[in-house]
Amino acid sequence: MKWINIFWKWFLQLSICFKVICAGVPGIKLKTHAIFSKETEYPEMHAVIGTTVSLPCNLSPPSPDDSFSLVLWYRLDLPNPIYTLDARSATAPGDATHFANKVLGGRARFNISTQRPSAASLTLENVQEDDAGEYRCRVDFRRGRTLSWLVKLNVIVPTNSLVIKDKDNKTLSGTIGPYKEGSSLTLVCESQGGRPLPSVSWRRVRAEIPDQFSEPDPEKGVVRTEMVIDILKREDLLTEITCQASNTNLTAPITTSVKLDISLNPTEVQITTPNRPCSAGERIEVVCVSKGSRPPAKISWWKDGKDLKRYATEEILDDVTTSKLFFTPSSDDNEKTLICRAENPVNADSALEDQWVLNVYYAPIVSVSLTASQQNELIREGSDVHLECNIQANPPAADVRWRFHSKAIPHDPSKGMLLRNNTLIIQNVQKAHRGRYRCLASNLEGESISDEVLLRVQFAPMCASNQKTTYGIAKHEEANVSCAVEADPPEVAFRWSFNNTVSETIDILSYSSDGASRSVARYIPRTRLDYGALYCFAKNAVGIMKEPCIFTIIPTGPPEPVQNCSVTNTTLTTLTLSCDPGDDGGLPQTFHLEVYSMLAEQLIMNLSTMDSPMFIADKLSASSSYLLVSYASNAKGRSMSVALTAHTQLAKEQRTSDGQPVTISTVLVVLMGTVGALVLLAIIIIFIMKARGDKRGKNEDKASEEKTPSCSETVFEGKQTDIFSKNYQTEYVDLTPNTRTERIYESLGDCKEYTYENVIHKSHFPSNQTVHSHHPIPTIVTR
Repeated sequence: MKWINIFWKWFLQLSICFKVICAGVPGIKLKTHAIFSKETEYPEMHAVIGTTVSLPCNLSPPSPDDSFSLVLWYRLDLPNPIYTLDARSATAPGDATHFANKVLGGRARFNISTQRPSAASLTLENVQEDDAGEYRCRVDFRRGRTLSWLVKLNVIVPTNSLVIKDKDNKTLSGTIGPYKEGSSLTLVCESQGGRPLPSVSWRRVRAEIPDQFSEPDPEKGVVRTEMVIDILKREDLLTEITCQASNTNLTAPITTSVKLDISLNPTEVQITTPNRPCSAGERIEVVCVSKGSRPPAKISWWKDGKDLKRYATEEILDDVTTSKLFFTPSSDDNEKTLICRAENPVNADSALEDQWVLNVYYAPIVSVSLTASQQNELIREGSDVHLECNIQANPPAADVRWRFHSKAIPHDPSKGMLLRNNTLIIQNVQKAHRGRYRCLASNLEGESISDEVLLRVQFAPMCASNQKTTYGIAKHEEANVSCAVEADPPEVAFRWSFNNTVSETIDILSYSSDGASRSVARYIPRTRLDYGALYCFAKNAVGIMKEPCIFTIIPTGPPEPVQNCSVTNTTLTTLTLSCDPGDDGGLPQTFHLEVYSMLAEQLIMNLSTMDSPMFIADKLSASSSYLLVSYASNAKGRSMSVALTAHTQLAKEQRTSDGQPVTISTVLVVLMGTVGALVLLAIIIIFIMKARGDKRGKNEDKASEEKTPSCSETVFEGKQTDIFSKNYQTEYVDLTPNTRTERIYESLGDCKEYTYENVIHKSHFPSNQTVHSHHPIPTIVTR
């Protein structure tokens, strides 16, 4: 029985200890028997994040002979106690056991006082934002009933950031601006974070705070307060404006400040130089002063809208700007306005101006003209002519005189010469009065003479000079023939006609003109009779032109091939080719030479000249064979090609000495084989031509007068009268191989690419192919 009592006693003690220990372990929940007395307090505590706060808990027992045995602290959003004070096994309060939940992280301690049990408190150091909430202190007494105390902790989080922005949401700091004087300014102070949301406000030193508008956004934790200064004044310069944010009295407000930089407009501008008359051509100096601008004003000079910046110099001292203008006035400057303009360089609306009206003295400026009533009239013999001397002078001119071919004109009514003020009247004008007239005028500044004015009568049209009179065109090709004339009056009517040496003159009845004194004919020759002369006639109100404008139409086309080509000089590395030029087709021609390597079978050189078909091919390889292809070209196309072979001289080491055997190289073998093939091909062609000789014998005379057409199928007068419907390909002109020179002289058609392969491997059409011809009618269209 004794052992049973001891067992239950220890079991009861272990059970109590287990409950106490588990109460401080997270995850173990104990049922709370809360008993609230009428004296239970519910205070609110405030703490700034990062500081220390003490949460009160009254440990005073209900009776003098009682004391606390267990204290449990709860945060109502957590299921388990966050702090435990166990004094059940302690003989004194100071011997009680402390247990802190890991939620507090070692930042909590429970302070008790035996003298003042009511002053016990749970102290939290380095308060965090998550510490905010409602706390309950449960006190178990040894004899009395359990009491619970509630306390609410409000954690104050200061504002994270406080910035000043402009209306464009640009962050500002330090000295801001410059802003224009007289403009408005909007500033926004924005706070980020803070709990509770702070109150954001503006203050300004020595100035009244304008209206402020706050816009809190609790969801984003942002508070924006806007301040608007309607008009920036000179006294606002460098004023400090401060924005402050505060959400507690426990700490000082957070502040940020900016200073206003203001661009001040000039307050004064004046031309200090006295305004006096000046003479044209004499250099003058004008001074202008501006004050009151920040930054200092820029002074510009203007004369009737023209900037005179390059004639001015500028000096700056504090807010005073002095500018000196050095310029030479002309007669055109008289009565013009000279402006000195001062403006703040960053405020275009700040300009102030002072101005002069220039009084420039100058010698007379004179010119001669017909009076307004005669300017649009025909001047013919027998009419009266009024010549006006136009005078511009300051001061006004005092004397006016006239000259005819450098001779003075007196007032002589008997000869019809009348001088009235500034007007010369010539009565019954005759041919003798035609010529050059001048007038003279003088004042205090000097004497001036006008430019010569030619007095002339109106005339019938005549051909304009420096226009194209010869047109080279091919059959069926369109040419725009332009006829320009000079006439007074310029209103001209045109007529065109055509003439050649065979047919009669043909008038073109339908035509139109391009402009008052120009006509364009669109002419298309179709036969040899369509080449000749185009006549352009014109007439105006005075009459018809005496001689028409004549335009010669001549045939043009691609040039003929070069002739009589031969290699005149050979060395180890050079070849000289000389040819005679063929007909140029009526246009400037260019001569070309293409040099092909017979060994490499590729083009290695391309030469051209406009002088004559003579070429020097240099930098060649010794002991090598080359194919030379020459042709001519002009604006209408290119001729058929002429090809021949040539060789550079043998190198010294390749020449055989007496008694030594001659070694035949691979190149020579290939070359001899090529020559043999060409000779065989020539013999075959001769047999074919012999076989067909009887069939074409009747046509040889006719064929000898015709030319093989080019790829353009254009045939010209004097060359051939037919237009072929089919192009001919390469045709041998001469094929005479020589064992010493191995030259091939041939003519290539113009329809294939001139490559080595096309020259060696060529095809031929039988010479008796059908030839078609037609003779269309030429076309002339004028516009």
